[in-house]
Amino acid sequence: GTASIDENTPNNGSSDACGIASYNTDITSFDCSNLGNNNLVVMTVTDVNGNSSSCTANILVEENIAPTVVCKNPTITFNGESDIEVFVEDLFDGAASSDNCGVVNVSEPLSTLIPCSEVGNVVSVTVVGNDGNGNSSSCVANITVNGLPCGISDLGGIGCSNGINTSNYDATSGTYNITSNNCAPEMPYTEDRMAFVSQELCGNGEIIARVSSVDGVGYAGVTMRDDLTPGSRMV
Repeated sequence: GTASIDENTPNNGSSDACGIASYNTDITSFDCSNLGNNNLVVMTVTDVNGNSSSCTANILVEENIAPTVVCKNPTITFNGESDIEVFVEDLFDGAASSDNCGVVNVSEPLSTLIPCSEVGNVVSVTVVGNDGNGNSSSCVANITVNGLPCGISDLGGIGCSNGINTSNYDATSGTYNITSNNCAPEMPYTEDRMAFVSQELCGNGEIIARVSSVDGVGYAGVTMRDDLTPGSRMV
Protein backbone atom coordinates (compact mmCIF):
# COMPACT_ATOMS: atom_id res chain seq x y z
CA GLY A 1 0.00 0.00 0.00
CA THR A 2 3.00 2.35 -0.14
CA ALA A 3 5.44 3.53 -2.83
CA SER A 4 8.69 5.47 -2.45
CA ILE A 5 10.91 7.62 -4.67
CA ASP A 6 14.58 8.53 -4.43
CA GLU A 7 15.64 12.03 -3.44
CA ASN A 8 16.70 12.81 -7.02
CA THR A 9 13.68 11.22 -8.77
CA PRO A 10 12.15 14.65 -9.62
CA ASN A 11 15.46 15.81 -11.12
CA ASN A 12 15.15 16.70 -14.80
CA GLY A 13 18.46 18.20 -15.80
CA SER A 14 19.48 20.30 -12.78
CA SER A 15 23.02 21.70 -13.11
CA ASP A 16 25.65 23.80 -11.39
CA ALA A 17 28.89 25.42 -12.65
CA CYS A 18 31.01 23.79 -9.94
CA GLY A 19 29.01 20.60 -9.35
CA ILE A 20 25.98 19.42 -7.39
CA ALA A 21 26.50 18.07 -3.91
CA SER A 22 23.01 16.79 -3.02
CA TYR A 23 19.34 16.50 -3.88
CA ASN A 24 16.66 16.69 -1.22
CA THR A 25 12.95 16.04 -1.81
CA ASP A 26 10.49 16.91 0.95
CA ILE A 27 8.10 13.97 0.27
CA THR A 28 9.42 10.60 -0.84
CA SER A 29 6.76 8.16 0.42
CA PHE A 30 3.20 7.85 -0.89
CA ASP A 31 0.22 5.67 -0.02
CA CYS A 32 -3.25 4.94 -1.39
CA SER A 33 -4.54 8.33 -0.28
CA ASN A 34 -2.12 9.96 -2.75
CA LEU A 35 -3.41 8.25 -5.89
CA GLY A 36 -3.61 10.60 -8.84
CA ASN A 37 -1.69 13.38 -10.55
CA ASN A 38 -1.73 16.17 -7.96
CA ASN A 39 1.05 15.24 -5.56
CA LEU A 40 3.33 18.30 -5.43
CA VAL A 41 6.80 17.77 -3.95
CA VAL A 42 9.63 20.26 -3.50
CA MET A 43 13.13 19.25 -4.57
CA THR A 44 16.04 21.28 -3.23
CA VAL A 45 19.39 21.03 -5.02
CA THR A 46 22.58 22.08 -3.20
CA ASP A 47 25.91 22.64 -4.94
CA VAL A 48 29.41 21.91 -3.64
CA ASN A 49 29.70 25.43 -2.29
CA GLY A 50 26.56 25.28 -0.16
CA ASN A 51 24.32 27.19 -2.52
CA SER A 52 20.82 25.80 -3.07
CA SER A 53 17.65 26.36 -5.05
CA SER A 54 14.32 24.56 -5.30
CA CYS A 55 11.67 23.58 -7.78
CA THR A 56 8.27 21.88 -7.58
CA ALA A 57 7.48 18.57 -9.25
CA ASN A 58 4.19 16.78 -9.75
CA ILE A 59 4.30 13.08 -8.85
CA LEU A 60 1.79 10.79 -10.55
CA VAL A 61 0.89 7.94 -8.20
CA GLU A 62 -0.68 4.88 -9.86
CA GLU A 63 -2.05 1.66 -8.39
CA ASN A 64 -1.62 -1.27 -10.78
CA ILE A 65 -2.10 -4.28 -8.50
CA ALA A 66 -5.10 -6.49 -9.27
CA PRO A 67 -7.42 -7.32 -6.36
CA THR A 68 -7.75 -10.77 -4.86
CA VAL A 69 -11.27 -12.01 -5.61
CA VAL A 70 -12.63 -15.02 -3.71
CA CYS A 71 -15.85 -16.88 -4.59
CA LYS A 72 -18.35 -18.88 -2.59
CA ASN A 73 -19.66 -22.26 -3.74
CA PRO A 74 -23.36 -22.22 -2.82
CA THR A 75 -25.96 -24.97 -3.04
CA ILE A 76 -29.49 -24.29 -4.25
CA THR A 77 -32.47 -26.64 -4.02
CA PHE A 78 -35.40 -26.70 -6.43
CA ASN A 79 -38.87 -27.43 -5.09
CA GLY A 80 -41.22 -26.74 -7.97
CA GLU A 81 -39.62 -23.52 -9.18
CA SER A 82 -38.95 -23.06 -12.89
CA ASP A 83 -35.77 -21.14 -12.04
CA ILE A 84 -33.91 -19.73 -9.04
CA GLU A 85 -32.07 -16.42 -9.02
CA VAL A 86 -28.68 -16.53 -7.30
CA PHE A 87 -27.48 -13.10 -6.18
CA VAL A 88 -23.99 -11.65 -5.96
CA GLU A 89 -23.82 -12.03 -2.17
CA ASP A 90 -24.30 -15.78 -2.64
CA LEU A 91 -21.40 -15.98 -5.13
CA PHE A 92 -18.88 -13.38 -3.92
CA ASP A 93 -16.99 -13.72 -0.63
CA GLY A 94 -16.39 -10.08 0.25
CA ALA A 95 -14.81 -10.87 3.62
CA ALA A 96 -12.15 -13.08 2.04
CA SER A 97 -11.50 -10.80 -0.96
CA SER A 98 -8.96 -7.99 -0.65
CA ASP A 99 -7.10 -5.20 -2.42
CA ASN A 100 -4.01 -3.24 -1.43
CA CYS A 101 -5.80 0.08 -1.90
CA GLY A 102 -9.42 -0.37 -0.96
CA VAL A 103 -12.58 -2.42 -1.26
CA VAL A 104 -13.27 -5.01 -3.95
CA ASN A 105 -16.54 -4.48 -5.82
CA VAL A 106 -18.21 -6.96 -8.16
CA SER A 107 -18.47 -5.83 -11.78
CA GLU A 108 -20.45 -8.86 -12.94
CA PRO A 109 -22.70 -10.72 -12.54
CA LEU A 110 -25.03 -9.02 -10.06
CA SER A 111 -27.27 -12.09 -10.25
CA THR A 112 -27.53 -15.36 -12.17
CA LEU A 113 -30.71 -17.19 -13.13
CA ILE A 114 -30.42 -20.98 -12.81
CA PRO A 115 -33.12 -23.00 -14.65
CA CYS A 116 -34.60 -26.17 -13.13
CA SER A 117 -33.13 -28.17 -16.01
CA GLU A 118 -29.77 -27.87 -14.20
CA VAL A 119 -30.92 -30.01 -11.25
CA GLY A 120 -28.26 -32.64 -10.63
CA ASN A 121 -25.50 -30.50 -12.15
CA VAL A 122 -22.84 -28.08 -10.94
CA VAL A 123 -23.11 -24.69 -12.66
CA SER A 124 -19.92 -22.59 -12.84
CA VAL A 125 -20.23 -18.80 -12.83
CA THR A 126 -17.30 -16.41 -13.32
CA VAL A 127 -17.35 -13.49 -10.86
CA VAL A 128 -15.36 -10.38 -11.83
CA GLY A 129 -14.21 -7.96 -9.13
CA ASN A 130 -12.59 -4.53 -9.46
CA ASP A 131 -10.76 -2.22 -7.07
CA GLY A 132 -12.07 1.07 -8.45
CA ASN A 133 -8.65 1.97 -9.87
CA GLY A 134 -8.95 0.14 -13.17
CA ASN A 135 -7.67 -3.22 -11.94
CA SER A 136 -9.77 -6.38 -11.94
CA SER A 137 -9.54 -10.13 -11.50
CA SER A 138 -11.98 -12.99 -11.29
CA CYS A 139 -12.87 -16.24 -9.56
CA VAL A 140 -15.24 -19.09 -10.34
CA ALA A 141 -18.26 -19.88 -8.15
CA ASN A 142 -19.48 -23.47 -8.47
CA ILE A 143 -23.20 -23.71 -7.76
CA THR A 144 -24.41 -27.18 -6.76
CA VAL A 145 -27.98 -27.58 -8.01
CA ASN A 146 -30.08 -30.02 -5.97
CA GLY A 147 -33.79 -30.64 -5.64
CA LEU A 148 -36.62 -32.13 -7.65
CA PRO A 149 -37.28 -32.23 -11.41
CA CYS A 150 -38.96 -29.31 -13.15
CA GLY A 151 -42.54 -28.79 -11.97
CA ILE A 152 -42.32 -31.29 -9.07
CA SER A 153 -42.85 -29.95 -5.53
CA ASP A 154 -42.44 -31.39 -2.06
CA LEU A 155 -45.43 -29.87 -0.23
CA GLY A 156 -45.19 -32.01 2.89
CA GLY A 157 -48.20 -34.22 2.25
CA ILE A 158 -51.55 -34.36 4.07
CA GLY A 159 -51.99 -35.28 7.71
CA CYS A 160 -48.29 -36.11 8.17
CA SER A 161 -47.16 -34.43 11.36
CA ASN A 162 -43.51 -35.29 10.72
CA GLY A 163 -43.61 -34.17 7.10
CA ILE A 164 -41.59 -35.85 4.38
CA ASN A 165 -38.13 -35.69 2.92
CA THR A 166 -37.13 -36.04 -0.71
CA SER A 167 -33.50 -36.72 -1.56
CA ASN A 168 -30.94 -38.32 -3.87
CA TYR A 169 -32.42 -37.10 -7.12
CA ASP A 170 -30.59 -38.66 -10.07
CA ALA A 171 -31.15 -36.52 -13.16
CA THR A 172 -29.95 -39.31 -15.46
CA SER A 173 -32.45 -41.93 -14.32
CA GLY A 174 -35.10 -39.47 -13.08
CA THR A 175 -35.37 -41.23 -9.70
CA TYR A 176 -35.37 -39.98 -6.13
CA ASN A 177 -36.30 -41.12 -2.63
CA ILE A 178 -39.38 -40.06 -0.65
CA THR A 179 -39.24 -40.74 3.10
CA SER A 180 -42.02 -40.19 5.63
CA ASN A 181 -42.41 -41.15 9.27
CA ASN A 182 -45.70 -42.03 11.02
CA CYS A 183 -47.71 -40.94 8.02
CA ALA A 184 -49.34 -44.07 6.58
CA PRO A 185 -52.83 -44.78 8.02
CA GLU A 186 -53.86 -48.12 9.45
CA MET A 187 -55.59 -50.60 7.17
CA PRO A 188 -58.03 -50.49 5.46
CA TYR A 189 -56.42 -47.18 4.47
CA THR A 190 -59.63 -45.15 4.64
CA GLU A 191 -58.01 -42.19 6.39
CA ASP A 192 -56.78 -39.39 4.11
CA ARG A 193 -53.14 -39.34 5.16
CA MET A 194 -50.36 -39.38 2.62
CA ALA A 195 -46.92 -38.01 1.92
CA PHE A 196 -46.16 -37.08 -1.67
CA VAL A 197 -44.43 -34.91 -4.17
CA SER A 198 -46.82 -33.23 -6.56
CA GLN A 199 -47.22 -31.58 -9.92
CA GLU A 200 -50.07 -29.19 -10.67
CA LEU A 201 -52.19 -29.97 -13.72
CA CYS A 202 -54.54 -27.56 -15.46
CA GLY A 203 -57.01 -29.11 -17.89
CA ASN A 204 -56.32 -32.49 -19.41
CA GLY A 205 -53.05 -34.09 -18.45
CA GLU A 206 -51.35 -37.07 -16.92
CA ILE A 207 -48.75 -38.01 -14.36
CA ILE A 208 -46.63 -41.10 -14.93
CA ALA A 209 -44.43 -42.45 -12.17
CA ARG A 210 -42.55 -45.68 -11.59
CA VAL A 211 -42.32 -46.93 -8.03
CA SER A 212 -39.15 -48.99 -7.87
CA SER A 213 -39.42 -50.13 -4.24
CA VAL A 214 -41.13 -49.54 -0.90
CA ASP A 215 -39.22 -50.06 2.33
CA GLY A 216 -40.89 -50.29 5.72
CA VAL A 217 -44.61 -50.22 6.50
CA GLY A 218 -46.54 -48.27 3.91
CA TYR A 219 -47.75 -48.18 0.33
CA ALA A 220 -46.91 -46.18 -2.78
CA GLY A 221 -48.69 -45.13 -5.93
CA VAL A 222 -50.05 -42.22 -7.96
CA THR A 223 -53.04 -40.11 -6.97
CA MET A 224 -54.81 -37.17 -8.60
CA ARG A 225 -56.87 -34.87 -6.40
CA ASP A 226 -58.68 -31.54 -6.48
CA ASP A 227 -56.48 -29.87 -3.89
CA LEU A 228 -54.47 -30.49 -0.72
CA THR A 229 -57.43 -30.22 1.65
CA PRO A 230 -57.95 -33.46 3.63
CA GLY A 231 -60.94 -35.31 2.21
CA SER A 232 -60.91 -33.54 -1.16
CA ARG A 233 -61.93 -35.51 -4.24
CA MET A 234 -59.24 -37.81 -5.53
CA VAL A 235 -58.53 -40.79 -7.73
